[in-house]
Amino acid sequence: EVNAMRWNDLPAQVLHVLEKLERAGYEAALVGGCVRDRLMGRAPGDYDITTSASPEETQQVFADERVILTGLKHGTVTVLREGMPMEITSFRQDGEYTDMRRPDSVRFTRSLREDVIRRDFTMNALAWEQGKGLIDHTGGAEDIRRGLIRAVGDPNRRFTEDALRILRAVRFSAQLGFAIEKETERALFALHGNIGRIAAERVRVELEKLLPGKDAPRVLSQYRDILRPCIWGGEGISDGQWEQSARLVAALQPFSEGKHLLLWAAWLRPLGPEGAAQALRALKADNAAISGVQKRLEIAQGPMETMYQMRCLAGDCGAQAVRDAVLMRFAFAPEERERALGLLDTIARESLPCTLAELAIDGKDLLAIGVRGKAIGETLAQLLDRVRANCLKNEKNALLEAAKTCKK
Repeated sequence: EVNAMRWNDLPAQVLHVLEKLERAGYEAALVGGCVRDRLMGRAPGDYDITTSASPEETQQVFADERVILTGLKHGTVTVLREGMPMEITSFRQDGEYTDMRRPDSVRFTRSLREDVIRRDFTMNALAWEQGKGLIDHTGGAEDIRRGLIRAVGDPNRRFTEDALRILRAVRFSAQLGFAIEKETERALFALHGNIGRIAAERVRVELEKLLPGKDAPRVLSQYRDILRPCIWGGEGISDGQWEQSARLVAALQPFSEGKHLLLWAAWLRPLGPEGAAQALRALKADNAAISGVQKRLEIAQGPMETMYQMRCLAGDCGAQAVRDAVLMRFAFAPEERERALGLLDTIARESLPCTLAELAIDGKDLLAIGVRGKAIGETLAQLLDRVRANCLKNEKNALLEAAKTCKK
C-alpha cells in the first residue's frame, strides 16, 4: 500500500532537482521527514534530498541556478528554485560525536544505505527514489503503520551521539501521537541527563514544537522526568502542579491556534509570572515572548470581573494578552470564561475607548485651554480613567469641560 502512494504530485521544483542530479549520473533520493509525512498523508513542510554526488559535484550540477552554500561543511548545498529552498546533502557517514551535538567529522560515501542508517529514528530513515519507489533499510514504514518511534540501531548510541534526539523523540510523540518503542524509551530515561549539555535555543525549539502537539498533554505527563529539568526552576514544580499544567495545556490547545505564548504560560504557570520569565530567559527566548508570558500570568492573577477592569486591562496590556489570561484563568469554568470574553467582545464591537490614543482629545487640545507641563499627562490619565469607568463621554467638548475641573 505504501508504494501505491501517489508520488506523482511532488512539487515541480523537487522533481526538477531529482531529475537534474540523475541526468548528471548521480543517485538522488528524497529522505527523512518529507517521506515520513507523505506516507502519513501529511503535507511536508520542506523537502530534503540526498545524493551520491559530493558537495562539489552538486555545485557543478546546479552551477546555473541559485545556490546557497551555508551548510557546505556538513555536505549540504541548498538550491533555491521559484522561491522554494531544497537542501541537497551528500550521502555521508558521521565520525565520532564528542560534544553530543555534531559529529566531529563527516565522511562522504556513495551509499544511500550508509547514509540512512546514521539517522535518528526509523520513520526518519526512509528514502524515496524515482523509478525505485520507497527505500526502507530500517523498517520505518512498518513502524509508521504501527505508530512507533524507534531509534535506528542501538538507541543508547544514537542518544549519546546527539542528546537532542531525546527531546526530538518526545516531541515527535506529542506531534504525531506515536508511542516510543520500549528499548528506545529505556535509553531516553537512562541518558536524559545529557540534555543539559545542549544549547538552550535548540531545547526551546523542541519544546515549542511539542506544546501544540495533539498528544502534548499525555507526553508532558508521561515524560515529566525528562522535561522537568529542561525548565529553569522546574524541580520546584510538584507532581500535582505538573499534572495540572498538562491538563491546562490540553484545555487551552483548542484556543491557541499556534500561539505559543498561551501554551507556554499554561505550562509554566506553577512558577508564577517572574519564575516563568526566568525560565524563558534561560531558554534564550526573545524579549517579546518573555514579557508576553509574564504579562498573561500577571493578568490572570488579578481582578477581571467588571467592564471597567476589563477596559483598564485591555488598554494597558492589549486585548490579546487579556483574552489569553481569561482563557487560562477560567479554563475549567466555562460560564465565567464566557462572561469575561463577552466583556472583551463588547469592548471590540462597540469600539469602547481603552487607551490614551483613543481619547477624543490630546495634549495639544489641553495646551490650548492652558494646561501646562506634567499636568497634561496627569489630566489625560484622569480623563481616560473616567471614560473607562463610563462616567464621561468620549466627546471633545465634554472632555475639555471635564479637563477644567481636573486642573490642579
